[in-house]
Order: sequence, then C-alpha cells, then structure tokens
Amino acid sequence: MAKFNSGKLLKTLTSGQGAILTPHIDAYQERGKFPPKWEIDILNEKPKRADNLPILRFRATDALLTPEELFEKYTKEKEPETISAAMRRTLDCGNMWHGYFQNILLDMGLVKEGNIEKYVIQKIVTKRGYCYGSGQIDLFDVEIPGHGNWLVDFKSMNKLKFDQGLSGDLLLQYTLQVSLYMDWTGAEKGMILAVCKDSPHNLREYQVQLDRSLVDPIYDKWSYVAQCIRANLPADNEEYARSLR
Repeated sequence: MAKFNSGKLLKTLTSGQGAILTPHIDAYQERGKFPPKWEIDILNEKPKRADNLPILRFRATDALLTPEELFEKYTKEKEPETISAAMRRTLDCGNMWHGYFQNILLDMGLVKEGNIEKYVIQKIVTKRGYCYGSGQIDLFDVEIPGHGNWLVDFKSMNKLKFDQGLSGDLLLQYTLQVSLYMDWTGAEKGMILAVCKDSPHNLREYQVQLDRSLVDPIYDKWSYVAQCIRANLPADNEEYARSLR
C-alpha cells in the first residue's frame, strides 16, 4: 500500500474555522424548533440481509487486515462473541449518537430517509480475479447548502481522543472506510464527522479525498484472499508480498 499522507487526504475542519455541516446543525439546534420527539433505534441484532447476496463479502472495515487475518476471519467458525457490560454501553451510546444526528439532518431536509444507513455491495474485479466489498453508509447524499452533496460517516469518541484529533492507524482506518464507500457509490465528496461523546458534545469534520493509490491495493489483497478461500488454500502474508514485487 502506498505511504499514507494524512495532509494530502484529510483537512481537519472545526466549527467556526471552516466547517461546512456543523454550523447548519448548530443553527438548527439553537432555533429550538423540533419534532415532539426523536425516535432512535438501537439494534441488539444485526439486520438480516437478503438470501441471494454473495456469501463472501469483505467489509469496508477490513481494509487494514492482512491476508492471513482476512482468511481466518472468513473461513474459521466463529465462537459466540462475548461483550462486556461496559462495552455494550459504549456501543449503544455510539448508535444513539448516530441516530440522533441522522434524525436531525432528516428533519432539516438535508438527507432523504432512503439514504440513511444505506447498505451497499460492490463487485470488485482485479487481475487476480474478483471479490465483493460491502458496508453500511451512515449518510449518503447529504446536501450541504453551498457545498454540494456529501457522504458522511459518524465516528463517536471520548473527549481525550476527540481533543487529540484523529491520527495514525485510526485515521487511516476511517479514511479508507470512507474512501471505499465513495468509490462504490460514485460520491465525489466524503466526510468523517467526529462526535465527542463526553460533555461538551462538540463536532469536528474531516474531509476525505478518494485516493486510488490507497484503495486499489485493498482490492488486490481482497481478491487474492477470495481466490485462496475458493481454492481452499491458506492465504499467506509472505507469498502475497512476493507477488507484489
């Protein structure tokens, strides 16, 4: 994968200093004219997908996994996942923030209901063969006045991480996830909207630019692993690395 250049891919935007969506959310909330109540779904089960979908579908969140990690994830029988009470609350809190802002943007008329939690599947063809990518987009086609239409992905985080700002592998992971969504949907503009879960609940915007030098190597890796799985042959990190030389 090409070297990650955060300065090239992301421009950090904060409210009052170049943010383009947050000011509209702030103005809406300051006006204080809301529906009688917000209805927010916090799912305890994963949504059921159609039976005719491809069985092997890599997820956008798999972007940084090695070939061996991908092979193990999609071939080995999974044991029931144990989630601690604290982690359950953390996950539910994140889902609450997603639903909260989705409701707000829907009431503001900036997004249509059919473009909220939009599930996408993309067939990917490379020189190695084919594979499928999939993911659930938080908000697609958000019309920001004066700035066009945007794909928006929420990331809720504690105050320490929010104040530090996204960096390193976490920044790369989130950037790749949004980049894949943009490539699959044809969206020209993408944004990570960071939400501080602790008081004060500030927002920070990160604009994402689609970079093929980062996306295409993911497709190559996925198609390699998909071919290994179909042939019932283990994926090997060293073998894959040699194939790139």
